[in-house]
Amino acid sequence: MSCKVDHLEAKKADLTQQGIAGGKPQRPVGDAGPQTCFVRDPDAYRIEIVQWPSDHPDGITSADFPEPA
Repeated sequence: MSCKVDHLEAKKADLTQQGIAGGKPQRPVGDAGPQTCFVRDPDAYRIEIVQWPSDHPDGITSADFPEPA
Protein backbone atom coordinates (compact mmCIF):
# COMPACT_ATOMS: atom_id res chain seq x y z
CA MET A 1 0.00 0.00 0.00
CA SER A 2 1.23 3.50 -0.68
CA CYS A 3 0.18 7.01 0.28
CA LYS A 4 0.97 10.15 -1.74
CA VAL A 5 1.87 13.26 0.28
CA ASP A 6 2.92 16.79 -0.62
CA HIS A 7 5.63 17.03 2.08
CA LEU A 8 7.22 13.76 3.18
CA GLU A 9 9.23 15.17 6.10
CA ALA A 10 6.16 16.94 7.55
CA LYS A 11 4.04 13.79 7.26
CA LYS A 12 6.78 11.68 8.82
CA ALA A 13 7.05 14.13 11.75
CA ASP A 14 3.26 14.07 12.20
CA LEU A 15 3.22 10.26 12.25
CA THR A 16 6.15 10.15 14.69
CA GLN A 17 4.18 12.37 17.10
CA GLN A 18 1.36 9.83 16.87
CA GLY A 19 3.71 6.97 17.78
CA ILE A 20 4.19 5.62 14.25
CA ALA A 21 7.90 5.37 13.47
CA GLY A 22 9.13 5.53 9.91
CA GLY A 23 12.26 4.57 8.10
CA LYS A 24 14.83 6.91 6.66
CA PRO A 25 13.60 8.81 3.56
CA GLN A 26 15.15 7.54 0.33
CA ARG A 27 15.25 8.43 -3.36
CA PRO A 28 15.17 4.96 -4.96
CA VAL A 29 15.52 6.18 -8.57
CA GLY A 30 17.78 9.19 -8.00
CA ASP A 31 17.38 12.87 -7.23
CA ALA A 32 14.85 13.51 -10.03
CA GLY A 33 12.49 10.81 -8.79
CA PRO A 34 10.15 10.45 -5.84
CA GLN A 35 11.21 10.57 -2.21
CA THR A 36 9.86 7.63 -0.20
CA CYS A 37 9.86 6.08 3.25
CA PHE A 38 8.07 3.15 4.84
CA VAL A 39 6.04 3.05 8.06
CA ARG A 40 4.03 0.35 9.82
CA ASP A 41 0.53 1.15 10.92
CA PRO A 42 -0.83 -0.03 14.31
CA ASP A 43 -1.97 -3.29 12.68
CA ALA A 44 1.59 -3.87 11.37
CA TYR A 45 0.72 -3.16 7.73
CA ARG A 46 3.69 -1.73 5.82
CA ILE A 47 2.83 1.54 4.06
CA GLU A 48 5.03 3.41 1.60
CA ILE A 49 4.76 7.19 1.84
CA VAL A 50 5.66 8.91 -1.45
CA GLN A 51 6.39 12.53 -2.29
CA TRP A 52 6.56 12.93 -6.06
CA PRO A 53 8.53 15.81 -7.61
CA SER A 54 6.31 18.88 -8.02
CA ASP A 55 6.34 18.64 -11.83
CA HIS A 56 5.41 14.93 -11.91
CA PRO A 57 2.01 14.08 -13.42
CA ASP A 58 -0.50 12.17 -11.30
CA GLY A 59 -0.13 8.43 -11.49
CA ILE A 60 2.78 6.14 -12.26
CA THR A 61 3.93 5.41 -15.80
CA SER A 62 6.60 3.22 -17.33
CA ALA A 63 8.82 6.34 -17.42
CA ASP A 64 9.03 6.08 -13.62
CA PHE A 65 10.90 2.78 -13.96
CA PRO A 66 14.03 3.34 -16.03
CA GLU A 67 15.69 0.35 -17.64
CA PRO A 68 18.69 -0.93 -15.65
CA ALA A 69 22.08 -0.09 -17.10
